[in-house]
Amino acid sequence: MKKRSKAIKNTLLVSVFILLFGVLSVLGYYAYHGYEMYSSAIEEKSVSEMAANIKKRCRFVEYDDLPEFYVNAVIVAETCLVLNS
Repeated sequence: MKKRSKAIKNTLLVSVFILLFGVLSVLGYYAYHGYEMYSSAIEEKSVSEMAANIKKRCRFVEYDDLPEFYVNAVIVAETCLVLNS
């Protein structure tokens, strides 16, 4: 009985490690390809250039120009989304 229990535990442990390895492999794959996409996008146009282009748009509003009430409302809404998910 003890041998069977130990064999089941070992099988379960090996299965968990294989699953963990698989999950980490998939995450590593997507992290690597995401970084490649980021690198190629940065080569085309830098972050500071993109920020400057966005700020030139007529509908762009600086953070300091936003009403405090609006900023607080956005923070509350985002906090609720994070806490409820």
